[in-house]
Amino acid sequence: MSPSDTTRKIEVVEYDPNWPELFEVEAERIKKALGHNCIEIHHIGSTSIPGLSAKPVIDMLPVVRDIQEVDKATKAMESLGYEAKGEYGMAFRRYFQKGKSIRTHHVHVYQEADPEISRYLKFRDWMRSHASDAENYGQLKLELAKKFPHDILQYCNGKDAFVASIDAKNGFDGWRIVKALTDREWDAVRRLRQDYFFKSKEDPYTWTFTHKDHIHFVFYKNAEIIGYAHLQLWPENRASLRIIVIDERHRNLGFGSQFLRLCERWLYHQGFKRLLIQSSKEACQFYRRHGYAEMPFNDPDGYEGDPQDTEIGKCLTVARMDRPKISIYIATSIDGYIARKDGNLDWLKYGHTGDEDYGFKKFIDSIDALVLGRNTYEIVSLFDEWPYKGKRVIVLSNTLKEVRKEAELFSGQLQDLTSILHSEDISHVWVDGGITVSKCLEAGIVDDITISVIAMVLGSGIPLFSTMNREHKCRLISAQSYPSGLVQLRYEVD
Repeated sequence: MSPSDTTRKIEVVEYDPNWPELFEVEAERIKKALGHNCIEIHHIGSTSIPGLSAKPVIDMLPVVRDIQEVDKATKAMESLGYEAKGEYGMAFRRYFQKGKSIRTHHVHVYQEADPEISRYLKFRDWMRSHASDAENYGQLKLELAKKFPHDILQYCNGKDAFVASIDAKNGFDGWRIVKALTDREWDAVRRLRQDYFFKSKEDPYTWTFTHKDHIHFVFYKNAEIIGYAHLQLWPENRASLRIIVIDERHRNLGFGSQFLRLCERWLYHQGFKRLLIQSSKEACQFYRRHGYAEMPFNDPDGYEGDPQDTEIGKCLTVARMDRPKISIYIATSIDGYIARKDGNLDWLKYGHTGDEDYGFKKFIDSIDALVLGRNTYEIVSLFDEWPYKGKRVIVLSNTLKEVRKEAELFSGQLQDLTSILHSEDISHVWVDGGITVSKCLEAGIVDDITISVIAMVLGSGIPLFSTMNREHKCRLISAQSYPSGLVQLRYEVD
């Protein structure tokens, strides 16, 4: 929160019937500034509720395909008079303010499917249809503005319990992850730290509450705070998870896993590459299930942990909600080869009988784009007919200078490609080629694998998977055999 936010006078006025029109005009401008990334814009906050007293500031909620792409629109937003404030305490948000001396607009940008969108809209719709709650809310704000005319934090603290009570009544069912700000949130932080970590001892690390390199997240389920995490940001794109805890009443329901993934996603968005943990023996199995392995902790501050703890870590990657679904769909011989040594695929004919297509048409109809490695691209380019008509085809290569007109060339990082495709509204991608599928698995971006095992032993050739640095647990979803002897196995990747 900036100094100007704590000194600007808080003014609550009677409802102005012009507010909806002011929203519509500004929404058109913002949609142009955000471009293709913007899906829709909602009018939220008190000015969206007819008859409700409010600060004369139009709150707006644009829904976008990719929250990180919003940063590229900062200059366009600034040209409209907005100041970019980043997340401003709310994970996975982009926040803009308009009007330095006289505030006129707040813009809260969220990625589609973020539960905060539903929360804002349910609150608005509840207040529109429940006049007594709206009247009480308006009266509360008038009293708070009078009591705290220059203290926006205390003004927000005063509204917190009322807003939480509406969240509990209006059917909101979702998570929230925010940096602790309100009195209720800091009380929860202190309680969870004391109850589960420091017990009867005094907490020696409260100084981290105001340190810029220490992040204190609270995790909401619906209107209730059920978890807390303490992250420390280190140099060289490393971070440490000092504490993560779910209140005992809410354990064994998957919330710990969800909270951990959200912390990982947030760190990845900030540019961090590794998350390190000094794990107790009891918690180690939990972290290993989420892809953590032995990794030196190397605390740059020199603090020594419990010698009985295990030093583990994880290389962070793009989260599922920030990329398309990615599938591997590939054929292999019984002995695990996808082509002969020279790339020849003539042996694939032994897997076909009659008109059976083994579900390929259904699969190809479901994808929006295909990603090929260079070797696979060069093989299929020799076919008499291009096999991917009507599909977007992307070739991964750092050596090719150009590709045929039906395809496009990409030479960057896989994670960057998935983010680009996500921002372009691509929802399902097929990756093909032995080296390419292995790279995607190593990057942690594969969702499912379909392997068609053909009744043929080649003896040698190009292997299905190249050497990888770690294991990848998969879960068998289905297995089906066909008269030709082909067996199709479908897995989900954990």
